[in-house]
Amino acid sequence: MKRHIITIITLSSILTSGLMAQDEKRKGPRGERGKARKEMLKKLDSNNDGKLSADEKAKAQAGAKKRRASLDTDGDGKISKGERLAALKKRVASDEKLAKRIKARFDADNNDKLSDQELTKAAAAMHKRQGRGKEGNGKKPRRGKKGKKSQE
Repeated sequence: MKRHIITIITLSSILTSGLMAQDEKRKGPRGERGKARKEMLKKLDSNNDGKLSADEKAKAQAGAKKRRASLDTDGDGKISKGERLAALKKRVASDEKLAKRIKARFDADNNDKLSDQELTKAAAAMHKRQGRGKEGNGKKPRRGKKGKKSQE
């Protein structure tokens, strides 16, 4: 009987230590993404109340529309793969930290340079990770009260 209790205690302590280690690597609200959200809130929250008012949201949306328009070089209202690739090249050239992360993951020939093909793969992975890829993000669309798809 004592053996079973000792075994159970040992296993539970091993499992909880493993879960604690995973929690430290989390990239959710307390991790990397949470930091980015806080930084974005600081940028957009002009009255520093910790929330985005309707005016602040409208200003943010206007800025997003302006950035989107700057990416849409041919003016067709859509950002093509070529336009996305050009924008990523520009970002990689100006952001050394991003370039290092992309090279570590997508530089297939290990020449410390990113080819168009490698950047295209990186852009597709980023697009998919954001839940916008053709394969989807594995979630069903949200539905409103009458069963219609709600706009997200």
